[in-house]
Amino acid sequence: MVFGEPAESEVAAPGEEAARRPDVARLIALRALPGGRPLHVAADGLVCDSATAATRTWPRARPVGRPAIAVRLLERGLGLDVGDAEHREEINGLLRAAWNALMPLLARPGEGSHYALDFETAHVAPVLRAYLRDARAILDCREPGCEGGCSACVLAGDLHAQAEILDRQAALAFAEVELAAVAGPSQEDAAAEGAVLARDVADEIAARVGGGAEEAILWPAAPFDPTSLIRPRLRTLLGRLNEAGHAVTLCLSEEILSGLDAAQRLGLRDAAIRHGLCLAIGTAPRFRNGARAVAALASGRIWASRDEAPARFGDSWGLGRDAPVVAFPGAPPACAPFDHDRLLPRPGARYIEPKTRLDGPSRSLGDRFAALVRPDLEAAGLWRPKQLVSVSYSDRYVRSPLVALLVVRAVSRLAAALAGPQRPRFRLATAPLKFHDGAAPYRLSHDWRVETDREQVLRHLCQGAGLDLDLQVGQASHSRRLTLGYADGGTASIVLDQGFGFLRPVAQAPHFDFREPAPAQAKRLSGVDLLCSSDGTTYIVVVSEGGRAT
Repeated sequence: MVFGEPAESEVAAPGEEAARRPDVARLIALRALPGGRPLHVAADGLVCDSATAATRTWPRARPVGRPAIAVRLLERGLGLDVGDAEHREEINGLLRAAWNALMPLLARPGEGSHYALDFETAHVAPVLRAYLRDARAILDCREPGCEGGCSACVLAGDLHAQAEILDRQAALAFAEVELAAVAGPSQEDAAAEGAVLARDVADEIAARVGGGAEEAILWPAAPFDPTSLIRPRLRTLLGRLNEAGHAVTLCLSEEILSGLDAAQRLGLRDAAIRHGLCLAIGTAPRFRNGARAVAALASGRIWASRDEAPARFGDSWGLGRDAPVVAFPGAPPACAPFDHDRLLPRPGARYIEPKTRLDGPSRSLGDRFAALVRPDLEAAGLWRPKQLVSVSYSDRYVRSPLVALLVVRAVSRLAAALAGPQRPRFRLATAPLKFHDGAAPYRLSHDWRVETDREQVLRHLCQGAGLDLDLQVGQASHSRRLTLGYADGGTASIVLDQGFGFLRPVAQAPHFDFREPAPAQAKRLSGVDLLCSSDGTTYIVVVSEGGRAT
């Protein structure tokens, strides 16, 4: 057994959305190879059998192919989807942490390890209370003379010679610390009488709803992006509740609702209809220790946390980060339902459902995008050839070469159709790249790791496309908005529900060499042409001059 707690250097940077989960898989059990042949490290994540020269590879989540057992168990146990790039990174981060914990056993200079491990039969399991109790009982050996381990507790009968390298006491201390952590919430975290620690709100809600009719209430915290409802974690929970005939109410604060742009409103309306959600306005309840409600069941159960993160919709919804989530008996307060049609565009805004009209070769995306929005811009009097002087686009997720390419091709073609003799200024506002400590990127759809590479590649792409780039990296808005500025001071706003990232390669994204200098990356990227498609669920809203996308 190998403990794979992430090292300090492997933990996500503060403020990062994909924070480490409290229930990460930390225990990896590996089956011994016949004969106990020694292994040695041949490369990172690769070991060599000294007797046969055969190599074994540590499990890793990959976008294609049959996943290893370890990957499948992590995917199932943590509610992840190996087909999603961010989820693969999270799985691989856990596996890498376990690999690093294994290194002391395999990296003995000059002699290899006395352990022979079969990585193809590796099993990964979360550290749960039941496992810990059993482990503690085994590790708390009362056999006289047992220090590191003996055949009465953790040592197999035919491996007595290995007793000196075991550390039963350290494993026992770990089990006791973990048991203490799951015993119950601290006084500071106990939001109400009878509060108990909640490991995963989504799992607990799914487990508690029975055969009878039940209603679940969710209070999302800001910032709220309706596209999070199509992410695997919430999509799976909502699907299970809907199929079982249970009602789900999404209770939004006035502040969140008023902050949604026109495309986000349509996206929320579509998700509500698809999942049978009841929409309501209300404030999340607060409790004696300042905790805010995350979710509740109308039958009398509330989940709350002093940490806002568990209430933010996304892949870590319902999971404590800076403070745990607790559950306790209680009746949720009433909230005010409103009709889905309240989210339809207001007068002066025109909305477009692209369906599959933007699907096709990436090289001609700009032509399809311009053709799609032109009729509505013309109807609003905002298609003004030879008058365009500036373009701005805000999108937090321009992080991969693929999305960068799609953005530049769409914007440059629209600008070419509307600009005068001078090159228009193009202001692109996006968020900083996320901290990563997992596998290196190698596909067109993977994110850059180096800010200067992204900036230089974007500049080269824009220069070749006839745009003068002004790149702004910082706190970009959740709204994906393309704004056209004309010589007379008029503006037109095109709001995209999911930006351009909703377009995915029909086949697997091609390899991309992130190690090349930025000019070489840009040259390679400018020559890319691949078929892209979507599921047709996105929206685009054109806002008339002087109007707001609300």
